[in-house]
Amino acid sequence: MGYLSSPRASGLPLPQPNTLAGHLWMAGDPGVIDEMVSVAVASLNLSEAEIEDLRLYAQERSAAIQTLAQALGHAEDEPELYPTIAALWLELRFDWQRHNEVMNYAATRIMPLPRVAAHGAVGSAILARLEDLLLPEHRDELAGHAIRLLEAVVPPQTQLVNPS
Repeated sequence: MGYLSSPRASGLPLPQPNTLAGHLWMAGDPGVIDEMVSVAVASLNLSEAEIEDLRLYAQERSAAIQTLAQALGHAEDEPELYPTIAALWLELRFDWQRHNEVMNYAATRIMPLPRVAAHGAVGSAILARLEDLLLPEHRDELAGHAIRLLEAVVPPQTQLVNPS
């Protein structure tokens, strides 16, 4: 089977369809990810600049996913690709978690943040596409490590310094 040339990462071949890299390539499909953006903006009151920012955010993640698929697209690369997908999932999980924390905090203050909600929704949808490539026990283990890591760096309330 021959490789096709790629419009994403010039000079790198497209991964074979029925490989881990091929599935990763499909997870980063820009058309599907752009549709996620359309769904997110349909229910939120965003400015044109905010919509453009969200599209750029989604396009960058799509490109990162597909470039990874191309860079580690050969069968002999799969042992390195799987943990790299896990690292990318973890990176996006932290990004989603940050947006989620901001949304939750804003909700307690009754000040909606549609831009943050849109980024969180798109991030969550992209995360879901990557989750299908990882074993559930690996996702659970990564999420558990991430939670423990973050819990370890939060200082007790009595030690917080008032910056004012």
